[in-house]
Amino acid sequence: MKFYHSGQKITEINKTGRFGSFLFFLPENDCSYGDVSYSINIEDSEIASYDDIKSAMYDDDYQKILPIIKEAMMAFEVDEDEASEILTGENENFIGDENALMQVFQGSCAVALGFKGLKIEDEFSGETIMIDMYNRINELKEV
Repeated sequence: MKFYHSGQKITEINKTGRFGSFLFFLPENDCSYGDVSYSINIEDSEIASYDDIKSAMYDDDYQKILPIIKEAMMAFEVDEDEASEILTGENENFIGDENALMQVFQGSCAVALGFKGLKIEDEFSGETIMIDMYNRINELKEV
């Protein structure tokens, strides 16, 4: 499946941006912002959902995401149950920088589980795909 990202010209992707190394993609090239659009081909099976993260909370994959759960507990000053709700999209009562951090933690869970990204509901664009692009800039195709 092809997804699209618009914005400024991308020359480097690092882990220090507001959303770490994640870029946000839409299923259609209807972005109305930025000077440049990119596409990337990703199979649906490579994109996690919140249900995939929720399932991991109760099976052997839990150990893969436990460090992220602990990081979320510290960042948001919550207990493990609340952190789990945040990571599975059940508690998204955050704005600004906290919202960005929440999305990075959610996307990081997907990556830790072996996915390339996570399907989320973005407050601005609706259904959006967060894809970890660290060391993968060559997969972006300018359109």
